Amino acid sequence: MIYGILQRVVRVLAYEEEDSILYRAHAGVKVLSLVILWVLLLYYNSVLLVSSMMLYVLYLHIIAPKWLSRHAAITASIPAVSILIAAALLSPYKPLTNAWLERILILTLRVYGLASATLITFATTNPLRLAILVRGSPILHDLLTLFYRTSPQVIEDLAEALAAQRLLGKPVYHTLVPVTLTSLRRAEGIAVSLQSRGYRASRRTIIGSLGSIRDAIPLVTVLTFSVIASIIIKLI
Repeated sequence: MIYGILQRVVRVLAYEEEDSILYRAHAGVKVLSLVILWVLLLYYNSVLLVSSMMLYVLYLHIIAPKWLSRHAAITASIPAVSILIAAALLSPYKPLTNAWLERILILTLRVYGLASATLITFATTNPLRLAILVRGSPILHDLLTLFYRTSPQVIEDLAEALAAQRLLGKPVYHTLVPVTLTSLRRAEGIAVSLQSRGYRASRRTIIGSLGSIRDAIPLVTVLTFSVIASIIIKLI
């Protein structure tokens, strides 16, 4: 199970461009929409209000590639189900009451919505476009670029180590030390390479574009509709 999840994460981080409005949409608009979704899902404390914001999450699942929508659903379901169980057992409300059920639904929908929307958004956004968004901060720009370049290999190493440990019948935590040491050696090699090429912490040159504003309009429309619906529900 863990190996399967890691393989899905590797595929997402590796980023493969597809012909879809979700991939072509403006990166800044997508990130801003995600931030708005995060704020409202964390702020709203009603099942109806949270459900209204889930319309945007549902839309992301619909327009995302089938493989990504499936991976996002499976991956986001893991923390959502964990929260559901924890909330059911540790809720301060009396079991099987309306307040108890409402709290469980709110937390479950909130966690699933945030996890799946975040995964789909970043999985369909070119890492170079994300780097352009933070080009004003060289440190953030370079950290983001290095993260997308090195993290797939680190996770792949972890997945292979877990599979090997499983075949040998050894505990999973035995993989942490060798994978960590390998990652540190790889990071040191990257640092030496950057230094030898005259790396300087200065403002980065823009390469490429942030994407299409026109293709981002449907995302903004659905998010706006969700926000308006939540406002109407709140006023009622």
